[in-house]
Amino acid sequence: MLERDEKFCIFIVQSSLPQNIICVTTCKVAVIIMNDDFLTISFNQSTYQTEENSGVVQPVLVLINPSSTNITVQVIDKAVSAAGGGIDYGSGPYFVMFPAGVTIVSFDVPIIDDNILEGNEKFLITVSFNKFTYEIDRDSKVVQPVLILSKPPPVYITVQVKDVELTATGGGVDYDSGPYNVTFINGVTTVPFHVQIKDSDETETRKRFRIVIVGRSLPKGVVRGKPEKAQVIIKG
Repeated sequence: MLERDEKFCIFIVQSSLPQNIICVTTCKVAVIIMNDDFLTISFNQSTYQTEENSGVVQPVLVLINPSSTNITVQVIDKAVSAAGGGIDYGSGPYFVMFPAGVTIVSFDVPIIDDNILEGNEKFLITVSFNKFTYEIDRDSKVVQPVLILSKPPPVYITVQVKDVELTATGGGVDYDSGPYNVTFINGVTTVPFHVQIKDSDETETRKRFRIVIVGRSLPKGVVRGKPEKAQVIIKG
């Protein structure tokens, strides 16, 4: 008979003891009858991690002992957390069959790319400059810093860059003051942007300023990489 483990207790009957004998510690014990016919089933791991564009994740079910007949198990899903309105997986239930004698079976759960960038999904993009220093002549009209993403974004991403003056040998401002909004369209990983350079008509040997990726401007799922700041040198 297929049944769960059984348990019963045995006691020392204290009223049966002679007057000079007492039970002070273990006066009863439990007896567990392990049922050899009972099968246990579980997932092979507690967490499965996949990216949103993977198409499918394959959980694995494991029987401790093989069954002599086919066994069908129903699996349901339950949303634990979501950062956006999109549904990122195929809704169950799923019916998984173990053929007789088989102890390991995988099944497919479809993963749907909802094109919503969600921070607490396992989809992480880094944004950075393509180099640490840009050096230009004073008669140049523009400098073109370049931002790069570690992987193509699934949606439009806008990153804000600000400037910080480092040194000046005169009073003139030699560049357009930011901030600058840089937009990556879907699938694009490299975007240059223009910073206008002005001639201040003042005698200067060289001037430096810094451009910095503004962390608070980044959407969820995007973080600053290295270098997150770059230096622009205007030679006098």
